[in-house]
Amino acid sequence: MLPFDIFKGRLRHYHGHDTHVTLPNGIIGIDDSAFPRSCPIEELTLPPSCLMISIKAFARCRRLRAVHVHPLSPFFREVDGALYDDAHEVLLYWPCAKPFTGLPPTVRQIYRNAMYGHSAVTLDIPEGVETIADSAFMDCVSLTSVTLPSSLRTIEQNAFAGCMSLETVVLPNGLQSIGTDAFKGCALRTLHLPASLTAFDAEILGKDSTIGSITVDPANACLTAVGGVLYDKAVTKLLFCPSPVRELVLPDTVTQIAAQALQSCHMLTSLTLPESLEQIEPHAFDGCTSLRTLTFPDSFRGNGWQSRFRRTDPGRTIRFCGVDIPEGDISDDRRTTTSIYSHYDRGEDMPPDDVPPFFERVHAFLHGSTDVWFDARMRLWLAWNVYRRGDRSPAITAMIAPQRGALLRRLLEERDEAALTEAVAAFPPDDDDLDPLLAMAEEKGARACWIVLVNEKRRRGSLAGSGMTL
Repeated sequence: MLPFDIFKGRLRHYHGHDTHVTLPNGIIGIDDSAFPRSCPIEELTLPPSCLMISIKAFARCRRLRAVHVHPLSPFFREVDGALYDDAHEVLLYWPCAKPFTGLPPTVRQIYRNAMYGHSAVTLDIPEGVETIADSAFMDCVSLTSVTLPSSLRTIEQNAFAGCMSLETVVLPNGLQSIGTDAFKGCALRTLHLPASLTAFDAEILGKDSTIGSITVDPANACLTAVGGVLYDKAVTKLLFCPSPVRELVLPDTVTQIAAQALQSCHMLTSLTLPESLEQIEPHAFDGCTSLRTLTFPDSFRGNGWQSRFRRTDPGRTIRFCGVDIPEGDISDDRRTTTSIYSHYDRGEDMPPDDVPPFFERVHAFLHGSTDVWFDARMRLWLAWNVYRRGDRSPAITAMIAPQRGALLRRLLEERDEAALTEAVAAFPPDDDDLDPLLAMAEEKGARACWIVLVNEKRRRGSLAGSGMTL
């Protein structure tokens, strides 16, 4: 029984165990899954009838060191065991077990998956090559450095994706485009962009990029770097922020944040947006898992923005008009999972149909208009912040006084000793609330806040006999 499963002229599966295999004449194509895992083949000879080879046909042939082509083949040519098109302009496949020794000077393109999973440690791609196609060097996990020729113009998507050891790559001047995820999963630490590169997308590096800094040739007409952060030439659009950045204040010329621009910023804790900002593209903040303080410009009203976090983070603080608002207070509209900032906050009472966007209401309230719809929790928090700013009007105090117990518990939760001291003095808790607040402080180990409450209990002359000591 022949070890070949052939259907309509295509090799669907090889189930033999030979190391040297010649495919029978009559086969016109080879499918992606034709060869099994741990395929034993070391040398393979193609028949002249073979016209088509799927791009991952040899992906499992880890021992393959040579592909031989019949001299009468109309489409394929062999050079020392590597597979080319008939004009020797395209490298179609370089066997995994064959050391890379260079390409003929006629080669202009390295084809899709041509060196997929190869074990090379270093690569010197010769002059003449203009295109590195989709996934050409994907999953070359041992590759540490690659030298690219000055003739190179295009690096397509996933070209070096999964090259987890790749730390060094010099992009040549003359390079014009880089595809999505071209260096995804690589170990690159720095990246210098040549003058010829006219566009950059954060998805080139993938969401787990280790890039620490980006530099740009000063002669580049489209891109520039400020402090290792990448912008367009006029510094109006943030394109990419490296992973080590912890605090970022965007320049006051920035009007736009590109999609995925901050996707690698897993250590970013504070981000300040400028007054000039007009648009945040979708998924700009996807990687900001450590972001705790996001400062919006006072001019922000929530219109025309698409700031999209993957989820609401109750531990993150939104700073707006000088007021810190925990994100947990900005209730998400459960009907959708898009922007948490364009939706209405919803408490026990539903808002009226014509309620303005959230930030428009906050701005109005903080600038003197108390006739604005908020749920009880948000109204109390905003009123307290207005009070601390110096507005002691009857309207503000009337919002706080009936809910002083809720306010004190919140300040105690946040362990804000200064604010708690001020609140206890201005809005003393009821006698029935004081002991529970003290118990809460003890339970949370908030000693400084506990002392504030003990002092209030002492002031009232009710400390004796309580068993509490400073």
